[in-house]
Amino acid sequence: MTIETRELQTRLAGWYPGNIQQSQLAIDGSIGPTDLVAIRNFQQPHGLVVDGIVGPKTEAALNALHNTDNSTAHFDWQEFKSPRDSSNVGKLPLLKLVYNLRLLMWNLEGLRDRLNEPIHVNSGFRSVSYNTSIRGAPDSMHMYGLAADISTRNHTPLQVADYAKRCGFSGVLSYPGHTHVDLRARIGRLWYWA
Repeated sequence: MTIETRELQTRLAGWYPGNIQQSQLAIDGSIGPTDLVAIRNFQQPHGLVVDGIVGPKTEAALNALHNTDNSTAHFDWQEFKSPRDSSNVGKLPLLKLVYNLRLLMWNLEGLRDRLNEPIHVNSGFRSVSYNTSIRGAPDSMHMYGLAADISTRNHTPLQVADYAKRCGFSGVLSYPGHTHVDLRARIGRLWYWA
């Protein structure tokens, strides 16, 4: 395996948990039982041997979802930033925001696999000033690079929410027309599934 362990865990985060439970894949550099669940959950929809081993074929499938600019195959940096938001100042330093957005993209890849259809990102990262201007929540996960408001063509917001709970999202809220998903537990916030 040539993918570094923490990077592997980042890429697999959207394929854990395998059932509805309030837990997430640890990104700690140590492979354990939860990582094996995530690997198997990734292998199954990609037509791979479901053995929990990151061999050449599993690694190739993961690499096929990774772009050279560190975005993912189905999500790019542009769709996470509103053209009306002229600032990049969030609640965290820029490098941490970028990492959080990558983790968010990988979780969304896992959700896209489960939904078996494209996901449209309506809102992603928001600067502090932009969040204030649109009257966003004062401590919105969007300002941490950990949230997206999403929609799909063939699933209702409630259906998307149900699937998101199986893909490591610790914040899931349904609204008319879209679903809010976030990774709030990654910064120590309590899980909130509505």
